[in-house]
Amino acid sequence: MLVVAISHRATAQETNIPLAAADPSDTTETAASTASSAEAAEPSPDLFDALTISGQVRHRSELDRKSAAEPPSLHLLRTRLNVAFQPAADVKAFVQIQDARTFGNGNPAAGRGTLDGQAPALDLHQAYFAVSNLFGSNLNLKVGRQELAYGNQRLIGSVGWSNVGRTFDAGVLSYASDKAKVDVLAARLVDDRATSQNLLGVYSTWSLGAPSLELFALYDDNDAEIAAGPDAGESALNRATVGTTLRGKASAFDYEVEAAYQFGKTAAGDAARSSIAAYLVSVAAGMKAGKGRIGAMYTILSGDNNATDDEATTFNTLFATNHKFYGFLDFFPFNATFRPGGLHNAVLQLSHPLSSRMGAKLDVHHFQLSEDLGEGTALGQEVDLTVNVKYNDAFSIVGGASVFVASDQAEAVFGTSTSTWFFLGTTVNF
Repeated sequence: MLVVAISHRATAQETNIPLAAADPSDTTETAASTASSAEAAEPSPDLFDALTISGQVRHRSELDRKSAAEPPSLHLLRTRLNVAFQPAADVKAFVQIQDARTFGNGNPAAGRGTLDGQAPALDLHQAYFAVSNLFGSNLNLKVGRQELAYGNQRLIGSVGWSNVGRTFDAGVLSYASDKAKVDVLAARLVDDRATSQNLLGVYSTWSLGAPSLELFALYDDNDAEIAAGPDAGESALNRATVGTTLRGKASAFDYEVEAAYQFGKTAAGDAARSSIAAYLVSVAAGMKAGKGRIGAMYTILSGDNNATDDEATTFNTLFATNHKFYGFLDFFPFNATFRPGGLHNAVLQLSHPLSSRMGAKLDVHHFQLSEDLGEGTALGQEVDLTVNVKYNDAFSIVGGASVFVASDQAEAVFGTSTSTWFFLGTTVNF
């Protein structure tokens, strides 16, 4: 959803990211002392030609009854202000400031929140520089805080649906040609000086004519040493994920096939480390139906029904944008009770334009566990309806409703046989 091309004004997709000019009300003591030299300090016109300012204000209201509790209403506001600067043809810099807040979530002691700007909600969401055609080659370099999104975001995504979103403190070295794009990435996830968590990897896309093939190898770790037990002194996590995705179109037909395998070592606390052996397989296909599309997808995440042996066989979706794959209520694969059992997710997808500026999408999910955790594998069914309206190039509206009908074991965990969720959102890009 993000990662803008910073040498031009952001597109409708990219405007999740642009920055503000200096506050004109700022009157520091330096303003008076430098007034006499204003002419000399005035930037040249070329400086402003290299500057692009853009942004986004997004609001979403949610009515949530996912559990037996009374339905709370939630109002989320995300504001992004971005500046892109290109001081040279092959050098770019991008900064994005973000404020992500919940209505009324200020300090209740300060006028019930009305006098509280909630400064902790303000953050530097992205800040990076990029150098293209490094040393006259096909290499490009990007370093800094940045969004990473690869493929369909099944394993690494920016989670645009989130009110905050995901960014990485990372460096990415890319090679691009007519037939291939290869990224070598390195990100520091946690650094407290004594220990660190890291993500390293290679992600490549190859053009095979009509279809495209993605090949990737990722490695994430936690180098905190296990304090005691049989593996004292060993790292808490060393995990590799390798896989591939094949996608393409043939006339009115489209398809996508994905597979990934995880291996390595992991430990919880001071327990002995377990060997990781987990997998993901997904097959999706669709075809045009008039002006719309009908499709289906089946995804398997491996699970583990024995927590006491020396193998960890539950697939970890890493840094994925899970919301787009596993139902909009976000029950799976997040729920702590069911997550060890993995997941089977069968989806029927229908989409159709309602007018030149309006479209509707319907997803019907059937969920079950990959492994029986003691109460069978059935989890339930979910229906997600979404309607999008493009009011004009700057303003859009999206709304939706979801319902989940639980199996007996899911009802025992969620406290209700039927869970519902409704949302209405607006976005202004500038």
